[in-house]
Order: sequence, then C-alpha cells, then structure tokens
Amino acid sequence: MAKHKSKDSRIWVTYKNGVYDITDFVGQHPGGERILLAAGAAIDPFWAMYNQHTTKQVLTILSGLRIGTLYPSEEIVKVDFEDPYSKEPPRVNLGIVRCEKPFNSETVIELIPDNYLTPIPMWYKRHHHPVPEVDQDAYRLVIAFEDANILQLSLDDIKKKFPFQKRTITLQCAGNRRHELEKVGAVQGLEWDSGAISTAEWGGVMLSDVLEYAGLGNTSALIEHANVRHIHFAGADQPFDSSVPVEKALSRFGDVMLAYEMNGQPLPREHGGPIRIICPGHLAARSTKWCNRITASKVEASSGWQRGFAYKAVPALKSFDGIDPESFPSVQELPVTSVICLPKPESNIDYEEGEITMKGWAWSGGGRNIIRVEVSADGGKTWQVADVSSFLNLK
Repeated sequence: MAKHKSKDSRIWVTYKNGVYDITDFVGQHPGGERILLAAGAAIDPFWAMYNQHTTKQVLTILSGLRIGTLYPSEEIVKVDFEDPYSKEPPRVNLGIVRCEKPFNSETVIELIPDNYLTPIPMWYKRHHHPVPEVDQDAYRLVIAFEDANILQLSLDDIKKKFPFQKRTITLQCAGNRRHELEKVGAVQGLEWDSGAISTAEWGGVMLSDVLEYAGLGNTSALIEHANVRHIHFAGADQPFDSSVPVEKALSRFGDVMLAYEMNGQPLPREHGGPIRIICPGHLAARSTKWCNRITASKVEASSGWQRGFAYKAVPALKSFDGIDPESFPSVQELPVTSVICLPKPESNIDYEEGEITMKGWAWSGGGRNIIRVEVSADGGKTWQVADVSSFLNLK
C-alpha cells in the first residue's frame, strides 16, 4: 500500500478491508486532489469526517475501483481524529436534513410559498466542511492581485468606508431537484428535493465599491492591461474557493455584495458570518461564505469546486475516464426553473368546487425576471397563465 502514492506508481487506498486503485478517479473527485491525503493509506478516517461519501452512488463508484482485499492478518491503523464537527453552531433547524456531517438541510417545500423572505431558521443550509469559527475582532479581508496582497480591511473598515446597501436576493444550490434526476439515472451528490433555494434581504456593501477602493475598479483596464478575467473568493473553510467572471464582479448592475446582514440581523455564522459574498443569478456555490480573501486573477479559482466535475456543464457521457474536467465550462448563471409545492406529487385532490389552489416558486438566473408562469392540468396539452403581477412588482 505504502508504495502506491502517486500516479507513476498508481494511487491505492483502503476502505474497511478493501483495496482500491483510484488513480483514474482523482481528476473526477469533487473535492479535488484532497483525496490524495489518503494515498497509500485508509480513507476511513476522512469519510468519518465527510459522511456524504457513504451513499449508494459513491459506494457503487468505489466498488468499481476495487482491486483486492487485505489479508485478515494485516493491521489497519485507525487514526483517532478529534471530531471536527464538535463546535458546530447551535441549530434551530426547521428543514429536512440531507447530511449531518457536514450539515446540509433544505427548506420544507410546502412552506416556501408562504414567505417571500425565507425566515432564517427555515433557510436551506449547504456546507462542504465543518462550519468555521471566525473572530470578528481579528477578522481581516485581504484584497489581492494574483499572489500580491493589496490591502486588508477589518469588519469595521468595511462597515464604515463603503455605502450600506440592501438587496433582496434568492440563492439556489446547483444541485437543487437532484432527486428528480435520480429517477432518470444515477447521479452523484446530495439527493436534494426542491427545497435547496431560499430568499433573504441581504445588507452590506457592493463588491464593485470595495474593488474600486483597492484600485481594481476599472474593468477595461484590468482586462486589457493585466489580462484579469476572474475574481476569486476564498473562505475560512479552505480549500473551498470559487470565482466569477470579472465583468460580473465589477459591474454595478451585477449586484455582487459583501453581506454582513441577513433579514435585518447580523449575518449568522451558519450562513457565512461575519462576511459572505452574495452573487445573484449564479449558482450559490459562488456566494462564498466566511470570505476572507478576494483576488483578481487571469485564471479561474483552483479548487475542485471550480475546476473539477462538481459544477461543470458536461454532456451525458457514460464515463468520464480520461476526460479533463477543465475542458468543460464552469457553471455560473443558472437557467429558469419552477416547482409546484402544493399540491404535493402523488397527493389526492378534491376539486368538487371546480378549483384547485396551487402554490409554487419560479426562479431565473443571470438577473433575468420571471415574466410569465403557465400551468397545465392535462400533461401539457393546454396551459393556463397564472397571475404573478403582484410578485413581479416586489423590490
């Protein structure tokens, strides 16, 4: 085992009593090359930290990589890690838990239409790692160009140096409605229903103001003279990072925020406090929580959540063996999607009075409005236009 730690010698790991060759899978791993921490050794301790691995889909992938079995006499060294989730924030969770470690839960879909602004306890929660503890007094946001730091801002600096703004913005996980995809074919990731979407009134400052203060506010100059194409966001939950095109980050119409308030309250630690990025119209993975570094760069962010298969627009291939994930574009803006929350699927309906009350949500990425909602009661043969005028006027 110990001799198989690199691609040259093949990368082996053990899980329980099995031996697995993961060499060709490393490039497809959603967590990037962090999987190499277990190269030549056991992955069991790491999976104990991230129990989203113990799903049918992941175990099926692993079974296809099995090359042998440890002898009963082989000693498996068990590493006793301190539970990294022992300091999670206290939770009043009113959602449906999809994973305990890291904690992931979605909003109960029947409750979504009842509140245009989702109450914080009902907000969906998406974590890739343990929730960091950030000392607000010691907090510093670093603004950088590539590897060169330009300046640092404290939380107090951010609140005092830039105009306070409010924006009502919906965030949606790119994996929302994955449960429906699972009915069509096997997919990887948490099996979200349609509740990984929530709306809040965010308070904070505009990213464009902060970058302008740092001398990075001229989009044309950055592109033409420095070849900047992306703005990176790194958080305290490393190695997670993300990036968006420079045009989105710097545009005053892009509405990208550094938020420190949520529904009129200080931004909870659970949702990225003290500072998180809010990037409207894009998948929520670009709205980096606990943000402590913003970088102007020529290239995309480097983590597997940006460059790996986790958030890529890929064709329906049977296998990704030998395929470079960087040959596909990273997902940024999401397409229009809509869900009927009530009546629930497969429920019985009493329509003696000739009417059925339906509730749901519709969302479109990239700053595009929902201009029309149509409903069909006969499998798409005919459609009825819903009255959404009162919602279109909401600010």
